[in-house]
Amino acid sequence: ELAQKEANPERKAELEKIAETCEWVPAKPARTFYEAVQSFWFTHLACLLERNGSGYSPGRFSQYMYPFYQKDKDESRITEEEALELLELLFIKFTETGAQFESATRFQQAMGSKFQNIVIGGVTPDGNDATNDIDYLLLEAQKRVRMIQPTLSLLYHDKMSQKFLLKAVEVVKTGIGMPAFFNSDLNVQSLAAHGASLEDARNHCIVGCVERGFSHCSNSLWGGPINMAKFLELALNNGKDPLTGKQLGPQTGEAETFRSYAEFHDAVKKQFQYFCTPFLEFQFTSNAIEAEVWPLPFASALVDDCIKRGKDMGTGGAKYSMDGCSAVGTIDLANSLAAIKKLVFADRKITMPELLRALHANFDGYDGLRTMLLKAPKYGNDDDYVDEIARE
Repeated sequence: ELAQKEANPERKAELEKIAETCEWVPAKPARTFYEAVQSFWFTHLACLLERNGSGYSPGRFSQYMYPFYQKDKDESRITEEEALELLELLFIKFTETGAQFESATRFQQAMGSKFQNIVIGGVTPDGNDATNDIDYLLLEAQKRVRMIQPTLSLLYHDKMSQKFLLKAVEVVKTGIGMPAFFNSDLNVQSLAAHGASLEDARNHCIVGCVERGFSHCSNSLWGGPINMAKFLELALNNGKDPLTGKQLGPQTGEAETFRSYAEFHDAVKKQFQYFCTPFLEFQFTSNAIEAEVWPLPFASALVDDCIKRGKDMGTGGAKYSMDGCSAVGTIDLANSLAAIKKLVFADRKITMPELLRALHANFDGYDGLRTMLLKAPKYGNDDDYVDEIARE
């Protein structure tokens, strides 16, 4: 309709192209990079509309979009700058999306992120460097538009070219906080060790915030975060929450009675193990209820094995399960454990009663003690003393 009224011939042609593209995709296979971008966006929007959730991520966008771009380039149908502009416009559309909530929650979520994560780099299913021209274009697009969405996550590995690394660092240097760097080799080893095929493990992506997930072959992560540092606090207070005085966790012993770091560490582990069961029971119950009253047929149709099994991805249709939890505050926990291990149990510069009094006073009047804790070994400095604690 707009094209029929348009007097400017260039704008008229553009509108006609938009109309033709929207008539064609996604019902029919995209024939060009332009159509592929539009087809992707319609599909992505359908997933967002179906669930009104967060974390739906394009994953390995460059892997499935590159063939369209390369074909267009080979046939002189598109220039690099034209492709770049399409990606820039797509990034703007990502940032326009937002979940709809009732008024109170909507106020809290204002300018909130939908956690739409695009992965760059990584390896192919056969283990070779997967970087292609689209990866470079994605970095350049984000460097130019500087939107909060989509998040760019780089899967680093030793086969990655210096040229691509320097391009990524160039974007990091702008201060926009992207791309985030992830260890591809470590992720692949871990996923394969937990039962994934090597090909699927290599094809993994980063989902939502920082979660490691599978590409198009798993259910969605429902569980959310679990506060690892809280278990230290509970272990220091025999399972009681110091803020409310409620007995939240099991009674694992008064902190003053611990004779060794091993005893204290065991108490922290017991607090963690105690909360795992209700956490997972809640998650699986939520999964079952959602699958019954709010199934996801569209998203499930895009996930491997759901159609073959005739099941929604929430009821076991997906090839893999991402059920579990995100361990948040793990490094805070490790740093705290390292400080207590060294200053209380190894060097005996602080007694446990002194530490508890300082914590209950929020360090008011305990500046010297706080300084000692701050100077204790910290994760991320190539110090085995704390790195081993974090790893465990």
